[in-house]
Amino acid sequence: DSALIFQLLKKFLADSNNLKRIDVASANPRFVSINGVLYDRDMTTLLCVPANYENQLFEFPKGVKHIGANAFFNCRNMREVVLPDDLESMGDEAFYYCGIFRVIFPATLTHLPINCFAYTALTDVVVPSTVTSMDGGVFSNCQSLVSAQLPDELPYVAPSTFFNCVNLEKVNIPHDAEVVGYNSFNNCYKLTKVVIPNKVREIEYRAYGCNFNPYNHGTLDTLILGKSLTTIGSNAFVGQNMINYIKSYNTVPPVVDEEGAWTSTAHNKAMVCVPQQSLQTYKSASIWSLFKNWSDFILDVNGVSEDNLQYRTSEGAIEFQGEGLIEVYSISGTCIYRGQATRVEVPAKGVYIIRAGGQTAKVIL
Repeated sequence: DSALIFQLLKKFLADSNNLKRIDVASANPRFVSINGVLYDRDMTTLLCVPANYENQLFEFPKGVKHIGANAFFNCRNMREVVLPDDLESMGDEAFYYCGIFRVIFPATLTHLPINCFAYTALTDVVVPSTVTSMDGGVFSNCQSLVSAQLPDELPYVAPSTFFNCVNLEKVNIPHDAEVVGYNSFNNCYKLTKVVIPNKVREIEYRAYGCNFNPYNHGTLDTLILGKSLTTIGSNAFVGQNMINYIKSYNTVPPVVDEEGAWTSTAHNKAMVCVPQQSLQTYKSASIWSLFKNWSDFILDVNGVSEDNLQYRTSEGAIEFQGEGLIEVYSISGTCIYRGQATRVEVPAKGVYIIRAGGQTAKVIL
């Protein structure tokens, strides 16, 4: 079978770490070689770049519309790729284990296949709005990746999309996404704030989980959950021991797998802020009942917003994050404190009204 023979040959070529160029006889009926790179005969598909290709910048010949599977596999010398303006498709693992730290996407691309940029040296990526589907693991194990922007039109975050991107600090969940897939942000140790948009229905297994090791630990501090979230998978936030604030906009507590989504540390120290009319429902719901600190808010019809009022209770006091004027009142309206402290001690257990950054919340100690 000629197709099978070609695939075996291609794998051999890709795995040959010292190979610098691939040359093809001019009379070959199926393939052509340009500057040591293998293409199909009509020059519309790039098939294989040798692993030891010496140029750091790769420029495509005019007319290339497709990149084959594993085409840039293990090209560790390469640093930058400008994809063709009329590129239509890429194959699975097209840039797997490639050295590129920068890629520019064309507006013609609509799909990113499985693991296509996994194990690359990318530092930041912006996926264009024309991309409406992504397979799993597209940017997995990109350990230099700091910033990523996904298109709002994407209907989901695929499993393992950013798995083990240990330095990822900034990333968005698409506005139209309905599912955050399993392991999608697993071992993303540098994420400090996660905002789940209003259309998301489910956060799957270990989506934001972090493995414990002596050198890294999860630093997630703030978690904002949209009004449509109904299901949180087991261990979705396992290993995230730094969570101080969780705000949920759903009036019905999302169902959490019986194994739990958070650690006992989060249960003990995180402030959970929920719609006022749903406070007692949350406090008695399975898994949610494990949280110790609660507050409520009057639900805004617009749902999720960037939350500037971040606080938690601690041993007879209210602790605030950020800077600026804060006010603390008793339930009767007496001012307990007005100033810029980050910790305000209260005279007794009870209900208090706090104001900061133009927002108001009720706190129960």
